[in-house]
Amino acid sequence: MASEIISGNTLLPVVRLVAILNLAQVLTGIQLWKEDHNEHRPHSTLANITPAEFASKMRLEKLAA
Repeated sequence: MASEIISGNTLLPVVRLVAILNLAQVLTGIQLWKEDHNEHRPHSTLANITPAEFASKMRLEKLAA
């Protein structure tokens, strides 16, 4: 009922659940940012290629040497 008072004991599990959901959202957001940053976004310090392309290029050059 709307007139019920929510005690701290009742509210705490809800707060924990919200914190866990928010942490999951944060971790997902970080993972998406890392993927975009390393796989899709070119970097001027890497001759305007992505870090993934740069790493691949370095591996090929190392194998060729």
